[in-house]
Amino acid sequence: MKRLFLINVCLILYFGGYAQDRIFQIWNVTYVSVKLAEKTDLGISEKIHYTPSGEGLDMKYGQLLVTQKLNQWLSISAGFRLSASKDQGEWINEQRPMALFTLKKKIRNFELVFTNRFEYRFFKTKDSQFRDVQRFDIFSPTLSKWGIGLFTSEEAFYVPIGNKLDILRLYAGVSIFDKRKIGLRIYYIYQISKNEKGWDKADVAGLNFNFRI
Repeated sequence: MKRLFLINVCLILYFGGYAQDRIFQIWNVTYVSVKLAEKTDLGISEKIHYTPSGEGLDMKYGQLLVTQKLNQWLSISAGFRLSASKDQGEWINEQRPMALFTLKKKIRNFELVFTNRFEYRFFKTKDSQFRDVQRFDIFSPTLSKWGIGLFTSEEAFYVPIGNKLDILRLYAGVSIFDKRKIGLRIYYIYQISKNEKGWDKADVAGLNFNFRI
């Protein structure tokens, strides 16, 4: 497992090496988790995308998510997201109900997490659509008393009609205090996304703040 984890991180960093034909973005997520019951949590999150070489802020969303833990390895969630993204200088608003299930498994102190999210994207100015999002995470054991650990992830967005890939993201990062009341994740993402002529590629520097109440 350790060798697989390191190979995956190295491949992400290798294929995501800097290139002039890719845009660079900065992402920030703030997530607050509130415990409603012994096995039920309410998650509130906000995310922004910022492109330094472009028009600055080009995506923002707010999200509510209720999660029910069914057992040690399975949980289900339902939520809603309000999003706005910039397209050719104009803001496109979106409403997105979603349902998720998450599987967790530990192998040799590595935590494996698979999440499948089904969502419907409502738009006023263009066609609405279903989308299936699949994400696989590998978290290493903590490396110090500060809860520092490494993680790598793959996230794929599919449009169900024709099962076409819409977006692919490869993550490699560091988590700090991840199992405590306050958590921090710093990461790099190599992203490719479908457009009318082919694929757009991007390098992303990300920072997540997690708070548990």
